[in-house]
Parts: sequence; structure tokens; C-alpha cells
Amino acid sequence: MRKSGLFINNKKQAIQVDVTLEQEDRVSIRFQIDQQEIFHWKGSRKDLTLREMWRIYPKALGLGVDQDAIQFHKISFQSKTGEVYRIDQE
Repeated sequence: MRKSGLFINNKKQAIQVDVTLEQEDRVSIRFQIDQQEIFHWKGSRKDLTLREMWRIYPKALGLGVDQDAIQFHKISFQSKTGEVYRIDQE
């Protein structure tokens, strides 16, 4: 499912993506903008595919957009243990 027009020019928006690995090789992915749920998907990890052009290093965390120009002002990663890591600009 693809939605267009989700991002507003010249307005900072809070984007939250939650990826949860569940039992029996299942996964849940939830995507929110400004606390509004855009989509929530649950299924088998085997059903997830990645285009070759998006492939980076094995076991790496990647973040990208398709057909949009986005500027990320702050990115944080929270591990399963609850520890939060901020990814700073270089």
C-alpha cells in the first residue's frame, strides 16, 4: 500500500517506525507521522523483501525514502533493551 502526500513542505514532522520481532519468525511494523498511524503490518519475515538498489551492509540499519526529498533533523534508535542511541550529523 502506497500513500502520497504524507509529508508537508517546510514543516517538521515526528516520524516513528516500530519494528517488533515476534514469535515464530513473525514481525510487526508500525509507521506513524505526528502520532497518527499511517500503516501497521504484521506477517512472516519471509514476506519482507528488499530491492537490490536499497541494499546496504548485512545486518545494518537503513533509513530512506522513495520519490521524496526529506531532511532528517534528528534520528534516534531504541534497542530491545530500551537503550536509546542518537544518530548525529557528521
